[in-house]
This record gives sequence, structure tokens and C-alpha cells, in this order.
Amino acid sequence: MKCSNSSRPFTAQQEAAILRLYVEKRMSGLATAKRLRLDGSRVYQFLHERGVLRPRGYHNRKLDAAKQKRLESELPTTPNIVLARRYGLSRERVRQIRRELGYRSSRFLQQERVRRARAQRQQRREQEWQRGPTNSASSRTGRIN
Repeated sequence: MKCSNSSRPFTAQQEAAILRLYVEKRMSGLATAKRLRLDGSRVYQFLHERGVLRPRGYHNRKLDAAKQKRLESELPTTPNIVLARRYGLSRERVRQIRRELGYRSSRFLQQERVRRARAQRQQRREQEWQRGPTNSASSRTGRIN
């Protein structure tokens, strides 16, 4: 037996509430439906019919020339995820741009940073060792051997 609520059109108050929550408060369609205790598919259908349904994912996010240049200048030193968040792109799109311009993947960047950090730590240890026991870790903590 079909529930009579599912076939009834939304009231004017319900329509206003759906639009307010979805458009103004930027809630998801499902969260809007749950908040108003309505069927999620009917809410999505209503939003689609009204032409306010937001596209899923990253659709046609074009960068203007200035942002594109700035992105290209940051590619050699910044990981994909950081650039994706900063410029509103997907990580995959940043990876494609990196590949088109001939840069190495961000994994290589991370490995180079790790190698550099290890070398710096090793250099610091060697310098501390050459200074002698007075400037060792025990003197930094305030303990005497």
C-alpha cells in the first residue's frame, strides 16, 4: 500500500524551507530532506525541477591567466593536495597540469623533502658530535652526567 504523503506535492512552506536550507544554508539535499522529514528523492527531484541542484564534483573550474601562472610557479615545490585546495581544483586536475608542463609528480617532491630533512639532521648531529660532550643533549636538558 502506497503512503499518501509520497504523492502529494510540497506545500508552499515546505518548498520555501527546502530552498532556504539547500540554497542559502548550503546543506546537502539529503540533510535538507532529513531536517524536514521528507523523502530524499522527492527533495532532489524538486531541486532539479527548480534548476537549483548543485553539480557534484568539480565541474568546469577554469583558472584565469593570473591564477594559472601562480599555480605553475608553485608546482615545483608544492604538493597536489595543497594546490587543489588553494585553487579549487581536484587533485587529479593538478596532477594533469603538472604532467602537461613536464614536472615530476608530487611524490618525488615529498621524497626530496624527506632526503633533505634527513641530511640536515645528520649534519646537525655531526656538528654536535664535533663540539664535544659539553654541548650535547644532556646539557640542553639541564642534567649533569
